[in-house]
Amino acid sequence: MQLARELELLRLHEAELNKVAVYQQRAFYEDLNRRSAEQAERDFAALAAVQARREALRQEAEAVLQAHIREEEEKAQRRREERARREAEEAARKAAKEQAEREAEERARREREEAAARERAAKEEAARKEEAARQADIAKKAAEDKAAREAAHAAAAAKKSADEEAARAEAAKQAEAAAAVTRQSQPLPSTSSHPFTASPANEALHNRYLAIHARLKTFRTDFWNSVKKGDPKFKSEVGDMRRLLRTSVGQLVEGKGSNKQPTENVRKTFSKALTLPSPPVDIRDYLAKPSTDALTKEWQVPSLMIYMVSMFSKAVINQFTGEGAVNTKSAEPTGVLAMQILSMEEFSFQGTSLIDILLAKFHASCPVLWGIYGPESTPQGKKRIGWRIQEGRFVDEQRHSERMTGLGAGFAAIALRNFSKSRLRNPFPPKEYWESLANIVNVPPTEVQLTHLIVLKSMVENAAERFILFFDAAAVAALRHALVNFPRTLPESLRTKPACKAVELLVGQLKTEKNLSLV
Repeated sequence: MQLARELELLRLHEAELNKVAVYQQRAFYEDLNRRSAEQAERDFAALAAVQARREALRQEAEAVLQAHIREEEEKAQRRREERARREAEEAARKAAKEQAEREAEERARREREEAAARERAAKEEAARKEEAARQADIAKKAAEDKAAREAAHAAAAAKKSADEEAARAEAAKQAEAAAAVTRQSQPLPSTSSHPFTASPANEALHNRYLAIHARLKTFRTDFWNSVKKGDPKFKSEVGDMRRLLRTSVGQLVEGKGSNKQPTENVRKTFSKALTLPSPPVDIRDYLAKPSTDALTKEWQVPSLMIYMVSMFSKAVINQFTGEGAVNTKSAEPTGVLAMQILSMEEFSFQGTSLIDILLAKFHASCPVLWGIYGPESTPQGKKRIGWRIQEGRFVDEQRHSERMTGLGAGFAAIALRNFSKSRLRNPFPPKEYWESLANIVNVPPTEVQLTHLIVLKSMVENAAERFILFFDAAAVAALRHALVNFPRTLPESLRTKPACKAVELLVGQLKTEKNLSLV
């Protein structure tokens, strides 16, 4: 009995212990869960704080970036504004400089004109005084002669009556002889005369240049064929030299001192043509007035030199008929380069310039400058007047007009160069311009062609001032005849053409731009 009670107590005690253990276990896990929950809350709070800090840092970095971008944009804007300001200042300075230069040129021109006017007035005054003195001398001499005649008259009166009959007989004989001479010298009506015929001298000169032009064509073909068959290195050098010439002529621009490099390139190319070995040729084959002295002078020159001068001349003519046809002022730098190179002593032989090679191309392209022309209504006349043939037919009127415009301006650019301050000799003096102008304006009115008017306008348009510089009052008279009187003599069918109107408009243009009055 006692044992059973003890066992019961033991069971109860064990049950209580189990309850305590369960309670303790539950309390442990509850405490563990509570601590885990608290730790999780702390972790979430820390994570949220980190995220908030990161977001704050991101926003701060973005704000800094935006501020940097705005600062860079402001700097770029300030740079653009500064550059625009500098460009505007530079443009203003350039415009002011150009204005000052124009004003200086205008003042210099007015001073030259005033000086020329004063000089002309002084010359006219001196001429008037000289004429007055001459007239006084003539009057004095006439009075003396009259007195002498009156004194001799009385002495000769008696002899006169005796000699009168003989004098009448002698006079009759002389009259009969004069009539016979007059009858013999009277020209017969011509059955072979033909309009559009130049003077024999002009025809002969033109034919000589055309022969040179034909020889040059054959020479260039033969020379290049021989080069292609020879040393490849020499062929490459010749090709490079030819391209450099074309490129240099094409790079020319208006403006003093702007073409030093192209000029130097051409000079070096010509110098190289003299030094590279090439077969010699007789230069007299390419001169319009060759020397006949073959014993004491050496006329052999390297064929490469003739080839390069020919290619250079071709490039010059192409520049005239290309850019010069669009803007006649662009012919000036080309003319300056051509005359500068072809006047150099190192490229002359026996004191003779090679400019005849360039002139040969001018003769072939623009014959009216030398008084050669024909009716443009016929193929023969077109060919004679310089109308170009392409692909077996003549170019159209527009292209022909452009070519003649460029060639007229180019001719003025080479013919009116001032060598007074140069040690070099001018190989094509200004008198050639005068003669070409006369060749055009002296054409009979019924034989004048549109080509004459186109060339006349372009050769005068930018050259009147230099023409007057060389020939003074005579040039003014020539311009008045060419631009005022000459168009008035033309047939009405020609006067209504735009080419004739353009010539007449030059009168007003010269008045406005150069203060030169021709009417």
